[in-house]
Amino acid sequence: MAENSSFRVGEGQLVMPFYIIADTSGSMAGDLDALHQAVRDLIDELRRDPQTDDVAMLSVITFGTSAGVDVPLSRLSAIESVPPFVLKGGTDFSAAWKTFAVTVEQDYASIKAANGSMFRPCVFFLTDGEPADRATFRQTFQGLQGKDVTPRWPYVMAFGFRNAKEDVLKQLAYPDFGEKRGRWFLSDGRDASAVLQEIRQTWGATILQSTMTASSPSPSIVPAAPSASSQLQHGEVDKVDQAF
Repeated sequence: MAENSSFRVGEGQLVMPFYIIADTSGSMAGDLDALHQAVRDLIDELRRDPQTDDVAMLSVITFGTSAGVDVPLSRLSAIESVPPFVLKGGTDFSAAWKTFAVTVEQDYASIKAANGSMFRPCVFFLTDGEPADRATFRQTFQGLQGKDVTPRWPYVMAFGFRNAKEDVLKQLAYPDFGEKRGRWFLSDGRDASAVLQEIRQTWGATILQSTMTASSPSPSIVPAAPSASSQLQHGEVDKVDQAF
């Protein structure tokens, strides 16, 4: 991957990687086109900003019972198309985290091989419901991507709508320690297309704000807040109770 144009990295260049991990389980059957449009709109919006296109890379992972990489980590301007999303059965958050853990290590190796520098990954995790593995997904994440396992643990912003629950989103958001804590966002809007576009706007603003810091002495992930008119409830995650 390091040799193709979608993964070009200059000597010593900082790369800010962003991963969309999106639920495409059976309950999303009527929303796949709206999700696909939101992702395409995000890419079209961000690729117009030269600094963002120079610093940011984006990947899309979808999951249900299993998970797969739909868009490999790439420069925004190099993403020629986004393949149609397909339904993947049930809702298994652990499958998503297992695929992400393998993918992000491969991406890190590719960036390092190109003599680039990979910033902390930022994950936008999107779901419309409750996980079948509610009792175990947090432990799966901690065992694969927690701070005690890897120094490159990701910053996670969790987004939910329809049947998603706030307590589950708080389990997804990361970290729950230190000064900059993970964020959760929840909408009770009935129009899934409108909700997904609101979420897309928050993704885009986060990426734009974060890449603006790339040339500063202290680059940072800068999570965006929804607009004042947004239907998204949101908050920072506090210390998560492990006994659930």
